[in-house]
Amino acid sequence: YSVWVVEEFVFSPKWRLQAGLRGDYFNFDVDDKAGKALEAAPTGVPHASGYAQQGMLNPKMNLVFTANRNLEFYLNVGSGFHSNDARGTTITVDPVTGEPVDRVDPLVESRGAEAGFKTVFLGSWVSSLAVWYLELDSELLFVGDAGITEPSRPSQRWGVEFNNTWSLTDVWRLEADFAWTDAQFSDNAPEGDDIPGALETVVTGAISAQYPNGWFGSFRVRYFGGAPLVEDNSVESDGSTMANLALGWSNQVWRLQVDVLNVFD
Repeated sequence: YSVWVVEEFVFSPKWRLQAGLRGDYFNFDVDDKAGKALEAAPTGVPHASGYAQQGMLNPKMNLVFTANRNLEFYLNVGSGFHSNDARGTTITVDPVTGEPVDRVDPLVESRGAEAGFKTVFLGSWVSSLAVWYLELDSELLFVGDAGITEPSRPSQRWGVEFNNTWSLTDVWRLEADFAWTDAQFSDNAPEGDDIPGALETVVTGAISAQYPNGWFGSFRVRYFGGAPLVEDNSVESDGSTMANLALGWSNQVWRLQVDVLNVFD
């Protein structure tokens, strides 16, 4: 269950403030049928059934300065959350090893801020630049050997995003986006502080067309940089590039689209 309230204050034609508050309440109810069967077996492994709940309030604020009709600066601050796997909120014993395990919090708080600007050049080129920062009380990591995610250490990130859209004509449009991120665990540990799987660089370019008769298409290329696979970054994944093609037709009622993914294999 969630509720959201926002109030906007307009101080002048150039300055305005948006203040918001979001409340969330989660119920987790786990029925571990496999665990109950194991508990009845001779080994007697306890099941992980149970009930967990947690609520959270998160304030938000957005301060905007409108320099002119084509340029706007902003500052966002606030907190948020991500949820953990419901089974982890009620488990007490590892079903494989039989060892006791700690339950995880249903909700993990985050705190962040972002500052940047949005502008329009010559009426056709929309550009935005942002610098941001994010803290997480617990990172959620993907474990490749097990094919699952698991809670981990607290983390902090900061990065830069640069996004551009250029309308060449009434039909054709270009897009170019760049994102760079520095991601680290915020508690020092002997094994290292790099976050496994956290990408550093993502670059996207696209050209698209939308004709008045309903035909449309796009060609999009996205580059993902390498990422550490272990905490000391002694093993790193290779970067990858993917190109996707889309063609279709639409009207006010119907939309038909064909996608060719990873065009160059």
